[in-house]
Amino acid sequence: VFAVEGDPSLERAARKVVAANGKAESVTVIGRHSTQVKVGFGADCVPTGADVIVTEIFDSWLLGEGMVPVMHDAIERGLLAPHGRVVPAGAQIWAVLVESDWLACHQQLPPHALGGVVARLQAADAANGREPGRWSAPEPVQVHANMLEARQLGRRLSQPFAAQCFDFAHPELYQCRTVHVPVTSPGRVDAVLLWWTADMDGSSGAGRRLRPPDTPERALIPDCASAPGCVLLSTCPSVMPAQPGGDGRGGVRYPPPEREHWRQAACVLPVPALVSEVCNVCVWCAMCV
Repeated sequence: VFAVEGDPSLERAARKVVAANGKAESVTVIGRHSTQVKVGFGADCVPTGADVIVTEIFDSWLLGEGMVPVMHDAIERGLLAPHGRVVPAGAQIWAVLVESDWLACHQQLPPHALGGVVARLQAADAANGREPGRWSAPEPVQVHANMLEARQLGRRLSQPFAAQCFDFAHPELYQCRTVHVPVTSPGRVDAVLLWWTADMDGSSGAGRRLRPPDTPERALIPDCASAPGCVLLSTCPSVMPAQPGGDGRGGVRYPPPEREHWRQAACVLPVPALVSEVCNVCVWCAMCV
């Protein structure tokens, strides 16, 4: 067993844990990032590709810590044996269209902010044909979706849809596809809310490809934490209404978050989109490294 850890503090902790359990002869700790490890017999090398790679480099929107490029590098350089397995085997990103003034404020200041300066800047942008300027980086915002809905800070405008699917034993660095999402409630799309479901053992068929772009979607991995015959890990938000009483604001008890380590994430649109129930929204789902 080879334990690869790039953080020096965690590397030291790993060595202590291995020694404390009397496994120093069977577990080798390598203090490097996997991109620095080679197959061979020198320092910081592994003698052969692994039969199983167990890893967790996910964040709330699955891809922010580099899972796909890291696994692509490992497989390209032979760190995984030809018929080896990856745990988790794959994952699917789920999404839903949401309306939320609270989320929109993470991307743009309201017109009345800064004594009306924002309104004047927005008017100047419009007069010159420019898109409204962002005031934050265009990256997903971490949120607790169940608390967002319980506090009535946002509402869904569509049913959840499958956005992207990944096979970690055969990762692709560039994935672009289009999904046509039926609108279920009229309103203003301010953001696309994301969560993910990981297939831990490959039993859901995570390695199968999604259908081509512009075709009806069929989910490969369910958006729930359990399914018959599957070992899944999901960040799917629960639906938990606020309850009277408790120590919440205004005498209301809000539902607790499912977990603190992984939440849901929201991709906030630079410009909101008005939608009606009779339309479909074309969502471009892309991952480019």
